[in-house]
Amino acid sequence: MGTSGGPDAAIRRKIALLIGYLGLTGALVGVSLDRATQYEVSIYAATTPLFWAGVAVATVVGVAVSLVSYRDRYGGFALFLVSLTMVSVFALPSLRGYYFFGHGDSLIHLGWAKDIADGLLVPTDLLYPASHLISVLLSAATGIEIRQSMLLVTLVFKLLFVVFVPLSLYVLYRDRRIVFFGVISALLLLPVNQVSVHEHFHPFSMTVFFTPFFYYLVFAHITGHHTDSVLPDRLSPTALVLPLVSTTLVLLHPQAAFDVLLVLATIVGVRFVYRRWKPEHSISEFRGVYGQLLVLALVFAFWASQFENTVRVFESMVTGIQDAIAGTGETAEIVQQRGQSSSAVGASLFELFVKLFGVSLVYSLLTVGLVLTRFWGNLTEPVRRGDGVVVYFAYSGLVFSPYLAVHFLGDIDAYLFRQVGFAMAVVTLLGALALFLLSNDDLGSVVPFDLRPVLGTATVIALVLSLLVVFSSPYIFLPNSQVTETEMEGYQTLIEHQDDDVPILGVRVGPYRFVEALQYEEGGVPLGDSPNGTVFGGQLGGYYDGDRYLAYSAYDRQSETEVYRGLRYSSTEFRQVGAAPTTHRIQTNGDVTVYYLD
Repeated sequence: MGTSGGPDAAIRRKIALLIGYLGLTGALVGVSLDRATQYEVSIYAATTPLFWAGVAVATVVGVAVSLVSYRDRYGGFALFLVSLTMVSVFALPSLRGYYFFGHGDSLIHLGWAKDIADGLLVPTDLLYPASHLISVLLSAATGIEIRQSMLLVTLVFKLLFVVFVPLSLYVLYRDRRIVFFGVISALLLLPVNQVSVHEHFHPFSMTVFFTPFFYYLVFAHITGHHTDSVLPDRLSPTALVLPLVSTTLVLLHPQAAFDVLLVLATIVGVRFVYRRWKPEHSISEFRGVYGQLLVLALVFAFWASQFENTVRVFESMVTGIQDAIAGTGETAEIVQQRGQSSSAVGASLFELFVKLFGVSLVYSLLTVGLVLTRFWGNLTEPVRRGDGVVVYFAYSGLVFSPYLAVHFLGDIDAYLFRQVGFAMAVVTLLGALALFLLSNDDLGSVVPFDLRPVLGTATVIALVLSLLVVFSSPYIFLPNSQVTETEMEGYQTLIEHQDDDVPILGVRVGPYRFVEALQYEEGGVPLGDSPNGTVFGGQLGGYYDGDRYLAYSAYDRQSETEVYRGLRYSSTEFRQVGAAPTTHRIQTNGDVTVYYLD
């Protein structure tokens, strides 16, 4: 990478930046006039083309100017333009005026947050109360609804990720070029996999976005970049902040905090070994994190031990290992079932993998290459002190691998992709570092042409491919997670007028999450199962022994017919629901439709 100077070049960059910022302004004006009025199965397709055109212009201009001006203020303005543009995409649910975003467990978290605000739930009764408390406090401070404050909180955690990935790298290498790679890599949001790490309000996902802040403080402490003459040599200003951040990490989500605990324990162990057997290595000069490890371990043990769920997860790990040894594990069967479901909606596992993990795979390969070259080569005589951190993460990967394998076994396989998401936060850091080292100015003496056009094109392609999976959509065979006001009101009307002894049936998982979101007590609303397609399409009237309600929303209908392509419920079956003489439609508001089965 290099820069070109001269007054003419400066003028061209100013004009380009002006065009880029005008493009972003046009995008924001366009989307502000494009408010959502009903359920949208794809947030991408439903958003005005004016927004996407402005995003495209701003992104291309920002990337181009960043590459040619990374050493001066124009590069800073350009990188800020790219960041602001991508964050605008991340904020689409709020910009489009969505009532709420997150059609799964986020609804349960909404109910818990409202219970905390109303004094019905004590925060210490939750395993991970921090994000809920932040949402409640933000709502109280600004006067906005909690459901909207929760959307803003998820955006703030993404911003933390975008800010502290490059800062974590910069504190190690002190080179402006690495800021470019750090920001672009962070904007890819590689931890999001739409399996167990999501873009909506999801405490584990938000904790993963929080981890680069923790890494930044650790890196700043161990490398000695932040010092204070008042403090002893082994301490630093960042070390004094770390206990508070460690506590926050545990309260955000203990499972992610335990992952960080493993990384921190590995750092302590590796430093101990290097100080004893390789005292000339840069790692031996790093400050220790023994106290930080102890604080995090004590806080984790004190907090997590109070909850039954923690014990259940560890018991499931042990059971999974025993089942794998005995040959009775269910992992292969689960993978096969998921593959069959994907094929049924017209998607191969390979296609889904490429869409969800294609960019992540590239970064993973970059990380492996970095670790191999630095670990087995230059790290015996490190080029820069920051290279020692690569050794820390390399050994952390070795420690983390069997832990990851345990999640693939038994009853906690659903947590596997949580750990993959956590690992991708580290891969984001190391992948950006690998790109930084590959882009060294010395390459100009090896490669006989300017690499910046190639790098710029690859950057834009990576951003586009990643943005396509930031939100769930038919592109990855998932419905949009939008929750409409009419959907919430429809279920509330049904529950308020429900006979106490008549359960509610639903499509797939049914309406139980809305029961939580509307703050009804667990078990206070009778719920039934989900009828299969055959029963749903014509046998509802005589299938059940007693009376039932059947409720579904526009989200359910469009998800089943347009996204899942009739895998469980077809368009014909939806049309035939009310055909039976014992099936009566008793409620509809244009979104939620309710039938009474007698």
